[in-house]
Amino acid sequence: MALQKEVAGLTILLPIDEEPPDIIAIAPRLETFDDKVVGFLSNTKDNVEHLFADMQAQLEAHYRPRGVVHRAKEHFAANAAGELLAELHRECDAVIAAAGA
Repeated sequence: MALQKEVAGLTILLPIDEEPPDIIAIAPRLETFDDKVVGFLSNTKDNVEHLFADMQAQLEAHYRPRGVVHRAKEHFAANAAGELLAELHRECDAVIAAAGA
């Protein structure tokens, strides 16, 4: 629920959580991509597949990954489905997710 604040007789709604979310630690970093399965999660925006193709080429030029998995969100404005995230978590040692404008 949004917080409320009274300012000069106006009720201001602050669209923030009352309690800050739990801080989530970042995942441990891999020492190498050799013998690892690397996932690419597309945000479905224009040209992301070209970017991922270039990144995969660089990955394979410098490492020997056991496999590469490509998946995509349904729409760039939507969160990735829980099942999709669970699949990537099960199958991949690392995931590169496209984000941004």
